[in-house]
Amino acid sequence: MPRPLLVLMLMLILPTRAAGQNAPVAYDIVIRNGRVLDGAGNPWVSADVAVRAGRIVRVGLVRGAGRREIDATGMYVAPGFIDMMDQSGSVLPRNGLAENKLRMGVTSAIGGEAGAPVPVDSIEEAAAEIDAARDRGVDVAADLYPYTAGGTGLEATIPSWVFDGGADSMRTRIARPDVRAQLKRQVETGYDGWWNIVEAAGGWDGIVLVNARNEDNAHFEGKSLTTIAREWGKDPADAAWDLVAQGNGRVMAIYHMMSEDDVQWALQRPWTSIGSDAGAALSAGSADVLGLPHPRSYGTFPRILARYVRETGTLSLEEAVRKMTSWPATRMGLERRGMIREGAWADITVFDLGRVRDRATYEEPVLFPEGIEYVLVNGVVVIEDGGKHTGARPGHVLYGPGRETNR
Repeated sequence: MPRPLLVLMLMLILPTRAAGQNAPVAYDIVIRNGRVLDGAGNPWVSADVAVRAGRIVRVGLVRGAGRREIDATGMYVAPGFIDMMDQSGSVLPRNGLAENKLRMGVTSAIGGEAGAPVPVDSIEEAAAEIDAARDRGVDVAADLYPYTAGGTGLEATIPSWVFDGGADSMRTRIARPDVRAQLKRQVETGYDGWWNIVEAAGGWDGIVLVNARNEDNAHFEGKSLTTIAREWGKDPADAAWDLVAQGNGRVMAIYHMMSEDDVQWALQRPWTSIGSDAGAALSAGSADVLGLPHPRSYGTFPRILARYVRETGTLSLEEAVRKMTSWPATRMGLERRGMIREGAWADITVFDLGRVRDRATYEEPVLFPEGIEYVLVNGVVVIEDGGKHTGARPGHVLYGPGRETNR
């Protein structure tokens, strides 16, 4: 009887090596082993991202080597964040590093989005109007930042008619006792066509001076107008308007006008994007170019990830990234940006979701965030090793569909 034929299949198991190790250099940069978020709201996938000549040329298993290799194991690789309400226009010609923006993961900044407040009773009412307009086919959307306080000049507390003729006319008018008395009545009763920011802040106690623009008044910074008035022995309105009159430049204040419920509700609207309403700082660790010490200048985008994704679950990670990447790129008509895909410009932010956090507060508004590990702009590393600026300036002007071209 023939013997059974025993066939042994041997599997030779060899140590594996990372894709691209010892391979010919084929790319400028390869980001390996990351959790790639494409920016469109899709779940992350484990993939490598290869960059060459400023663009993303491969997403997936990348076998060729890069001149530089970045290990993103355990981290998320997302499109660079787009700041939908930037105020950096005047500072970038003087200092193009924009370090406070880049260290938040921002790679594109949209200037020019702003306007006059309108009799807009609650956040929910305004959003309902936008929803209704979109249902009618009107292409309208909004942006917000994740803080319950806004910031602007202290002169916003003065009814708008006083500014006819400019700043000098305003100062002349508010120096007159009869005008002061009229203005105080209008702050109490309202004034047609003027948005009463004092009322929106819940009164003078909700308004905090942050930049007096006057050395003699600097000791009042960080205090509410109610406290300043008490220490100065004045009515709060008089204290506010005397500070304005004595400022060598625009006196700045923070206005506590919103609730946490407002912020979370607005974040969950699918048509909202994220804007800091802040400028780049002229030097690292200083207030932004507006002279307004507000944590939004250093913390807006990491705060979305840390507080509203990781801590409260207000947004999924995928939706948060969409709001900061592909959605604003689509709104602004920025071709080949806001997505991790082949052919797109290599604006990329690599972050550690477990570590990312905004450190800036109202008391210490110029602290850099943590957890933004690498940032690339147009395929060039500008932030590396957990927040170090490389000194590179690879950015350039972006134009939307409204640009007028001369042929």
